[in-house]
Amino acid sequence: MGKELSTKRLETMMVVAYVFMDRSSCARLRVGCVITNLEMTEIVAYGYNGNYRGGPNDCDDSEAVGGCGCIHAESNALIKAPYRPGELIIFITASPCERCAKKILNAGIHIVVYDEEYRDRTGIQLLKKNGVTVIQIEPPYYPFK
Repeated sequence: MGKELSTKRLETMMVVAYVFMDRSSCARLRVGCVITNLEMTEIVAYGYNGNYRGGPNDCDDSEAVGGCGCIHAESNALIKAPYRPGELIIFITASPCERCAKKILNAGIHIVVYDEEYRDRTGIQLLKKNGVTVIQIEPPYYPFK
């Protein structure tokens, strides 16, 4: 990586991810996501899980685990992010599922920072297997938990 990642900046960006998590309407698991440049001085995209743009502001099915119909926070952020392989960091309030991990790999993101661990660790395992730096960090405070 070359440069040391500032713990204070990592914590600050994770707090920002929690700010966006607060916009989520998912009944099962609200997730927020922020994508920044490597210096963590520029937010290039953000996302939170929820329904499609202009759609209902709730889940399609609140009972089905993994089948609520919400678009994942990472997908929403990656749609808006520029393609800059190796130049971006993604911050997620919960570790990514396997499908989102594959999207992160395709986006060329080499650093993933998350707080809570998702029930299925397959996404984290896939990222690590492919050389992605994965950091679990708890922000200094939880403004929206």
